[in-house]
Amino acid sequence: ARDGIRINSISPGQIRTPMIQSSIEVLPENFFEKRILLERLGEPEEIGRVVRFLLSNESSYITAAEIVVDGGNISSQRG
Repeated sequence: ARDGIRINSISPGQIRTPMIQSSIEVLPENFFEKRILLERLGEPEEIGRVVRFLLSNESSYITAAEIVVDGGNISSQRG
């Protein structure tokens, strides 16, 4: 950070992408959703918005942070 370099990480949850599509097709309906507090999969654009924020001046005082974008999956122990 002294050299103007900020390092942050984004930890995504279940995001609707081609990589997860095959799992969605073979697992029971709502397999992922019932374990997520927001009850839905994330969309790629939602991760993109966090990336855009971290690249902007709006996040100029954020460094050494992990931003979890998972709809509440980690905190949810349902189902």
